Amino acid sequence: MTSKIYLAVLLWCLAGAVAAAWGEGAPQPETGCGGLMTELECRVHQETLARLPAGQERERYLKQHQALLAEREKSCRCQNIRAANSKTAK
Repeated sequence: MTSKIYLAVLLWCLAGAVAAAWGEGAPQPETGCGGLMTELECRVHQETLARLPAGQERERYLKQHQALLAEREKSCRCQNIRAANSKTAK
């Protein structure tokens, strides 16, 4: 009986280590930028959004930004990054 409990705990710890190694258990930064931007690009993007008032200039910037991210997503074939980020955000 004791050996079964020991084995169960050992397997549970092993599964946790494997999940952490694959990045599923690692905490993700709460920047909202996803995996297609560097930390610097994310910071500049957030500062730009904070600086721009609502209106045409802000909308134009957001369209350009979305186009850039869409191009990066196509070029790296990493369409599942957004899905992975949305899973960790929940």
